[in-house]
Amino acid sequence: MTLQRIDAELEAWDGRLAAIADNLLWLKSDSTYLSLKGGDSSASIRAAGKTAQYTEQVLCAVPVIFDRFNLLHSTIDRAKKLREGLPAIFGGEQKIAEIEHLLYGRSIQLPAAVGPGQRSLLSGAPGSDCVAPVEMLEAMVKAFAAARDAVLAVEHAWRDLAEGIDQAEAAMQRCRQQAAEADGQLSVEAGAGLGAIEAKLRVVRECVGSDPLGALDMLRKEVEPALAAASRAAETAWKIRGELLQAHARLDQLTALHRESLATIAEARSAIADPELAAPVAEERLERLREWLDQLDHRRKEGGSATLEAGMKHWREAAETCIAQETNAHAANRSQLQMRRELRGRLDALKAKARARGVAEHAEIAQLAEQGRQLLAVRPTDLKQAAAILARYADAVSAAELAATAGKASAGARRSPEKDA
Repeated sequence: MTLQRIDAELEAWDGRLAAIADNLLWLKSDSTYLSLKGGDSSASIRAAGKTAQYTEQVLCAVPVIFDRFNLLHSTIDRAKKLREGLPAIFGGEQKIAEIEHLLYGRSIQLPAAVGPGQRSLLSGAPGSDCVAPVEMLEAMVKAFAAARDAVLAVEHAWRDLAEGIDQAEAAMQRCRQQAAEADGQLSVEAGAGLGAIEAKLRVVRECVGSDPLGALDMLRKEVEPALAAASRAAETAWKIRGELLQAHARLDQLTALHRESLATIAEARSAIADPELAAPVAEERLERLREWLDQLDHRRKEGGSATLEAGMKHWREAAETCIAQETNAHAANRSQLQMRRELRGRLDALKAKARARGVAEHAEIAQLAEQGRQLLAVRPTDLKQAAAILARYADAVSAAELAATAGKASAGARRSPEKDA
C-alpha cells in the first residue's frame, strides 16, 4: 500500500466523518426527533399506536449510531497517527501494514452483546464482533436512513393532519349546510351520517399528539372517504331540491299558459265562425305531470336522491314537450284572432283610401264597404268571406282610381287642341 493511497484514503475518511457529524447534529437537534425520543423535555411525547410501532425501534438505534461514529472516528484517528510517524522514504512497512488493517481489515471491535435479542451463536468468539470501517459505515448509513425516514414521516404526518383536519371540518360545515338546505332542516339520516364522521374526526384530533401516523391513516382511510360520500349525497340532494323547485315553477308556467290557451280558444270560437283551432295539451297530461312531480317530491323526502336524477330528467323532457305543444297551439290560435283584427284594420285603410281618391260614394264600392263592415262587426265572423269581400273592395277601389285617372287624362287631351287654336 503506497503512501499516496494512504493519504487519499485518509482524506476521503475525513470528508465522510465530517458529513456524518453534520447529519447527526441535524438529527439530534431536529424538533420532531426531540419530541419522539422522549426524556424530560416539555416537547416530548409518548408515542402510541402505529407511530410507536414504526419509530421506537429505529429511533433506539440512533444512540448506537453515535457510538459507532465514535468507534469509527477513533479508528481513523489511529490510522492518521500511524501515518504521521511514517518515514518519508524508506522503512515503516510494519506501520503501513497496521494502517492497511485499520482502514480495510476487521479492525473495529464492537461492544459485547448484552441482551438475548442481541446475541448470535458466535457472540464472544474471537473476531466474531469485529467489523471493517466500510462495513460499519454501511450499517450506520442504513440505520440513519431509517431514523431519518421515521422522523420525516411523523413531521409530514403532523403537517398533513393540520391541513387535512381543517379541510375536513370545512367540508363537514358545507355538507351540513347543503343537507339542511336540501331538506329545509338536517334530516335524521344525514344527521346520523355526519355524526358518525364527526366522531371519527374527534378520534383523529385526539390522536394527533401521540399517534400522528395512525391519525393520518384514519383520516385518509375512514374520515375522508366517508366525508366525500356524504358530501356527494348532500350535493346531490341540494341539486335535486333546486331542480324540483325549478320543476314546480315550470309546471306553474305551463298551467298558466294552458289557462291562457283555453281562454284564447274560447275567444276564437266566439269571435270566428268555424275556426281552425290547434289542440292544446290535454288536461290528463297536465294532471299526470302534477302527480309525477308529487311522487318525485315524496321520494326525495324519503331519501331517494340517488335514483331521482334519472326521474327528474324524464320529467323535464315530458314537461318541455307539453310546453312546446301548448306554446305552438296558443300561437296558432291567437293568429286567427289577429287575422280578424288585421281584416278590420285593412277595411279602415281601404275606406280612407277610397275617400282620399273620391270614389267612396261609388255604388259598388260603398256596397262592398258596408258588406265588409257587417261581416267584421258580427260575432262569430266568417274570416274567409270577409277576406274575399275585402279583396273585392280593394280591387274595386283600384279600378275606380284607374278609371278616374284615365278620365282626367282624356279630358286634358281634348282641351289641348282648343288651346292651340
